[in-house]
Amino acid sequence: YFEKAIEKGNEKVALFNYADILMNERNKETTETKRNDLYKKAFIYYKESAKQGFPPSQYRYAKLILELLKKQEMNESYNLNDSQSDDSIFTENDIDYKTVEANLKSASNSGYPKAKIDYAKFLIKVKNENKKGAKIFKKMADEEGNSEAMYRYGKMLFKGFHFINNKKVDSFEQNIQSFVIFFFFQFHC
Repeated sequence: YFEKAIEKGNEKVALFNYADILMNERNKETTETKRNDLYKKAFIYYKESAKQGFPPSQYRYAKLILELLKKQEMNESYNLNDSQSDDSIFTENDIDYKTVEANLKSASNSGYPKAKIDYAKFLIKVKNENKKGAKIFKKMADEEGNSEAMYRYGKMLFKGFHFINNKKVDSFEQNIQSFVIFFFFQFHC
């Protein structure tokens, strides 16, 4: 049914669901060639759905790109483009941190919870923008009660970092006292 919906108009939810099915099938498959074929198809469907602005697809598409970038950085020979095929689906424009950031940010801004957390982690780990990432974690922890955001923000505080916003100026300072106060209020209030 998803294939028929896709054929009739590339409906973003159908694209996403079909890509999920392909990824589940990929995980069950034993031959590497078949696994790569299913991965390629899922990648295409996630990408198309992400282009249509569907936050869960933007998130998954970004995660797949991060996985490919990580494998490239580890110098693994992970070439999903068949040298025999002219219809290469992976181009340099697809597999980069800029695409990851754009998709994570868009999904995060749309309110997709997993994307908010991963976007903040991306800013902290990949882009080394601690202030921005900490601000996202703090906002999620305070406003939404997101337990993972609370945990990660608490870890940052444990390491001695605290996001402050005095006089409407964003700054980031090390302060172990903030860690103690944060955990005291999280567990005693």
